[in-house]
Amino acid sequence: MPHRTTRTHVVGPRGRGAHRLVADALRAAQPGDSVVITPGRYQESLELAHRVVLVAEQGPGTVVLAAPPGGAPVLRVLGPDCLLRGLELEGADPGDPAVTVTAGAGLVLDHCTVTGGRIEVRGPEGAEPGDFREGEEGTSAVLLRDCRLTGARHAALRLSGGARVRVESTTVAEVDGVGAVLAGTARLDVTGLRLESTTGSGIRLRGRSRLRMTESRLTSPGRAGLLLEDTAHALVTTTRIETPGTAGLHLGGESHADLTDTRVLRPAASALVLQDGARLTADGCTVTAPGANGLLATGTARARLTDCRLEDCGFSAVHLADRAEAVFTDCRVRRGAEHGFHVAGSAVLGLTDSTVGEVVLTGVAVTDEARATVTGCRIDTAHTGVAVASPAGSRIDRTTVVGASRAGLEVSSGGRAVLTGNRVTGSGAAGLLFDAGSEATVEGGSVEGGSGSGVVVWTGARPVITGLRIDGTGRNGVYFAEGAGGLLSSCDLVGTRLPALHLAAGAAPRLRRCRVLDCPAAFGGDGAAAPVLEQCDVDGAPLSFAPGGAPRPPAPP
Repeated sequence: MPHRTTRTHVVGPRGRGAHRLVADALRAAQPGDSVVITPGRYQESLELAHRVVLVAEQGPGTVVLAAPPGGAPVLRVLGPDCLLRGLELEGADPGDPAVTVTAGAGLVLDHCTVTGGRIEVRGPEGAEPGDFREGEEGTSAVLLRDCRLTGARHAALRLSGGARVRVESTTVAEVDGVGAVLAGTARLDVTGLRLESTTGSGIRLRGRSRLRMTESRLTSPGRAGLLLEDTAHALVTTTRIETPGTAGLHLGGESHADLTDTRVLRPAASALVLQDGARLTADGCTVTAPGANGLLATGTARARLTDCRLEDCGFSAVHLADRAEAVFTDCRVRRGAEHGFHVAGSAVLGLTDSTVGEVVLTGVAVTDEARATVTGCRIDTAHTGVAVASPAGSRIDRTTVVGASRAGLEVSSGGRAVLTGNRVTGSGAAGLLFDAGSEATVEGGSVEGGSGSGVVVWTGARPVITGLRIDGTGRNGVYFAEGAGGLLSSCDLVGTRLPALHLAAGAAPRLRRCRVLDCPAAFGGDGAAAPVLEQCDVDGAPLSFAPGGAPRPPAPP
């Protein structure tokens, strides 16, 4: 059978074309034909039943296809592989569809504008969403290339069922609602999207829908930049979410998001919000100046952040509550109005090779029944470096705390922690602080300089401290309050300004193989203390304590 030659049908008013109406040309067109439209405004409701091409003869901005009053869309697409180029499509009501694409149909909009209504794409029900795998090509029922969607109400783009849509270099603006809504198993692939000024969220995903977005910018959505619910999944790279009205990214249900090289700038609320059983992975991302937290995770949410930056947060940079868990590796928190990390409820934090600096309160605060593992980190210029008030058991390992105005590392009443190989310098009140009722083990590390004592052990506290070096502190090396005790083993106390050990009444620590070097005195405080000394020395001579004879320390300057 010979191949049929495609034809071109011309539409134009006042005799400038073979057809006065676009609908007439479509009725005459066979599959694969083209319809060329001369400049003008055509008020029609069109139906594309088979493959056809509609083109503005003189390019974008010259042809308007407007829906007539009554609620019908300007364009209904029923057939596959349809193409519109350079046309302006105008809906009759901003709350109704301007363009509808039915299940099994296909449409390409190239350099087109859609105003006064949404694009609605309905895919087959029961279709599987598919995964975003490297190199996956996939197919699209609808392609928008270099288009502009504006003036819709409720949503500018709505996908349902198994719809597949790809968007390239397109602008969505001035929407009284959400920029794009996905439901069912719909899938949206986006490159170069510019979304501006929506009263609702930028993009909302429900059901098992999927979003893949790259090289895009979402500016001033009225609510969240991205809102994910149910089991939706978003894969976002090289994208900016700027000044959202609530969160930059809000995950709920069992949804999942993967972010790479993405920035969330100046959200009115928390930048990254995880609720329920949501999951987030972020690599190379930046959060700047959120009105609340940089990351807020509750429920059983899980987050894993690598090489990320959280800066200028209005609340704590990271707040974990309930049974949330988060792992941070090679991350940086700078300038915050509260804590760097606040771990509450029964939450779990893993923090490795990261820095926290210039926060008003605590670098890492562990409360309630939460626990944290902090490894190889640096905490600089905070009120307290790390404070553990939870009995669940936290571990601070090979971490440096610099310039804490109160304490470098603190284990509060009821808290339990193991401190291994840490370095504390320049603290205001104490390098290490152990409150009454705390349970702490110190293995190695150092406390250097600072205006306070190297270690403060309050009434009833009994830490076990091994291999710690205390050097050049502004007050005592170790301050034991009334009734305090514990074990100091193989520790060096060097160059303190006040006596190396202050023992208040009833203090009864055990010192084993400790050395006191270049201090004004070995002991100060109250002679009613009862330390136990085993193989200790002061400047090379055996260290001894005479009950009732220990001198009191001089008054502070």
